[in-house]
Amino acid sequence: LGTGLEEEVVDLRDDLLRKAVELGMDFFDTAEVYGPWTNEEMVGEAFARMRDKVKIATKFGLLKHAPGKHAEDHERGMDSSPTSIRIAVEASLRRLGVERIDLYQFHWADETGTPVEDSWGEMLRLVAENTREPEERTPDLQAQIAANDLGARRMLVLVAQVGIEAVTTAIDDI
Repeated sequence: LGTGLEEEVVDLRDDLLRKAVELGMDFFDTAEVYGPWTNEEMVGEAFARMRDKVKIATKFGLLKHAPGKHAEDHERGMDSSPTSIRIAVEASLRRLGVERIDLYQFHWADETGTPVEDSWGEMLRLVAENTREPEERTPDLQAQIAANDLGARRMLVLVAQVGIEAVTTAIDDI
């Protein structure tokens, strides 16, 4: 039995987000783990008709993805391996309904053994693939990459090695 309430909530949510854009907000941040997945879907649906007016950021790293499995068939836990990054970005692009993510971020560094430099290298490859001619691009279209909660020491290493577009970290890491 449906009450119609779900549709009213979706309309209200979309109206609210669109009003935010009208008032000048243009940057919206989400993550695959929020929901999980439903927040990316919501952001994608809300901005489908005004994609050129907003910047969308999303994050990966708190879900484990395995090759050959659907992205939503995952385990909770940190995984920023290159393979998991590719699976995660393709799934985020699909859920958001976009061809490009404006800012793609580590959510947290992998504690299972993937060196942060390997993860960052994969993200740089995704950016490089986006610089090709449109007919040569992979579906992983990224504009910028960022690090989130990697810890101050790891952040400094990455800034020194390759530069970072954006940084967020916990207060106690500063």
